[in-house]
Amino acid sequence: MLDSEGNPLHVGARVICDGMQGVVVCSIDTGEGTPEAPIEQWSYLRHGLIVRTKEAGLLHYADGSGIVQISD
Repeated sequence: MLDSEGNPLHVGARVICDGMQGVVVCSIDTGEGTPEAPIEQWSYLRHGLIVRTKEAGLLHYADGSGIVQISD
């Protein structure tokens, strides 16, 4: 998945999504997960990313249009 600026997103990337800072903890598209968000728990969603934010916890994003990567 690409962020709103065309950068590829992957597990571990720091991002800003909907005005909140977060970290990508699962990429359903690539089959990557973390102990916090294992792929088996989220694969039913079929595509997208799971982002952990302080403000809202775990969030699913089906596309990267509202996400900007701030570091790898």
